[in-house]
Amino acid sequence: MDGRRVSGGTAGCRGPWPMTSNPVRILVFAEQRDGALMRSAHELFARAVQWPLRCGIDVAAVTMGRGAERAAREATAAGARQVWWLEEAGTISLPLRRLRAMTAVAREVGAGVVLFSDTDLGRDLAPRLAARLGAAFLSNVQDVRSKGEQVLLARPLFGGRFVEELELSGSCPLVLTWGGTGAALPVEPAAAGGEIRALGLAEDPFDLRVRVMTSEAAEGRDLAQAEVVVCGGRGIGGADGFRLVCDLADALGGAPAASRAAVDAGYAPPGLQIGQSGKAVHPRLYVALGVSGSLQHRAGMRNSRCVIAVNSDPHAPIMQWADYGIVGDWRIVGEALLAAARRAGG
Repeated sequence: MDGRRVSGGTAGCRGPWPMTSNPVRILVFAEQRDGALMRSAHELFARAVQWPLRCGIDVAAVTMGRGAERAAREATAAGARQVWWLEEAGTISLPLRRLRAMTAVAREVGAGVVLFSDTDLGRDLAPRLAARLGAAFLSNVQDVRSKGEQVLLARPLFGGRFVEELELSGSCPLVLTWGGTGAALPVEPAAAGGEIRALGLAEDPFDLRVRVMTSEAAEGRDLAQAEVVVCGGRGIGGADGFRLVCDLADALGGAPAASRAAVDAGYAPPGLQIGQSGKAVHPRLYVALGVSGSLQHRAGMRNSRCVIAVNSDPHAPIMQWADYGIVGDWRIVGEALLAAARRAGG
């Protein structure tokens, strides 16, 4: 992580963090889609099996939604010794049921650490679970390491200008959302034979029922998984400009996105917003069209491997830290990139 490192004190409860006692149970909430674990879930497992505790670790997992049983089998290969799965039919999601399920499993396994991805779902469930367990909670953690007998966690502040480092203390559970970097971590092959168990959890009449709706334009495009992201800012001028953003993303085999200013102006739907108050992405290629590059926007895409910025203002903040900056009319450059991408695609 870059940024100035500052001490943030401690996170946890009174008493020493268990570094030398029995193995610590780490519970992973593994997000999946139609039976396949998401990339962010694989990063959670990689971090879990390498958690810096000399007393050892024992990784368990929970996966939910349509295709959860298939995803549970994949989770055992990723490093989980026990996996609970909870199927949900069709497009109906029961957030409170998911919370009850996570609470039940966390208590059953005696989880010392519970890991969520820093996604919309993770940010919704994690603090609620922490409250139910009486656990400490941290969001957007991006690094964990040991220092002597201590475990240190780091997370960015103020759009990544500072890095807060927290020392774990206490014996109560820790619940956190992992912002991650999207980088692949070396993991030893997991031993075969992980236990898979169905969660027998009855529906509660008071459970909130949510019907998941997706627009036709966004179908099949997952920002969290995208290797290429094309983002439109306020400079694209309107919804017509965002259509070019979508066309370029499609030609590059990627996903469209928007800055907060573009979403606030009504150019793009809120679900495509990148930034501190939106989604965090870590693609191999990030193309920014008409994006000024505020600190809150950078917080959502700072882990992109390569950033190409197109802006008519050579002094726009994004031009200072983009890998490649193109000064010019975003539409002219965007249409040229689109034509080149289509030619290359055959």
